[in-house]
Amino acid sequence: MEEIQEDPVIATQDDPITTTATTTESAENADTCASAQCSYIYGAIAAVIAIIIIVAVLAKGKSGSAKNQGKQSKSNGAPRPAGAPGKLVEIYVGNLNYDVDDAILLKQFTKFGVIKSARVVINRHNNKSKGYGFVEMPHREEAEIAIKKLNNHDLMGRPMKVNEARRDSRPFDKR
Repeated sequence: MEEIQEDPVIATQDDPITTTATTTESAENADTCASAQCSYIYGAIAAVIAIIIIVAVLAKGKSGSAKNQGKQSKSNGAPRPAGAPGKLVEIYVGNLNYDVDDAILLKQFTKFGVIKSARVVINRHNNKSKGYGFVEMPHREEAEIAIKKLNNHDLMGRPMKVNEARRDSRPFDKR
């Protein structure tokens, strides 16, 4: 039986790290150990890649379902009725005086019910109103009354144009 002995190797200027040389048998054990470590590392890398792929697929699925959320019910995929509870009614308000801000718009609509948000669209370059905005109301009945009462209503010298917003009318940038 071969006896395992360790021989210290003296560090040189080219190799400042002191290492230990072993016999052939211990070198084979070191290769086996390195191989096991490598397979562990490869397994960990594969697991991380699998997790990243799963997260990406789930994120894409959520963004796709968010686009269709207003069109389909969560329970069975059937279209929601127009006045379904939980669905916000988005109202377009046009022909606004350029001095109208979010607070004035909010005040006009709170007379008719609960308001989730009221926003006048602002030009990014000069920070002034573009003359239109959007109001979100959670209750369809209140929103319909507000639309009927406020359409062509004079606000600061201009008749507002109020109707339910089309899906493609809202700008992408939200504050």
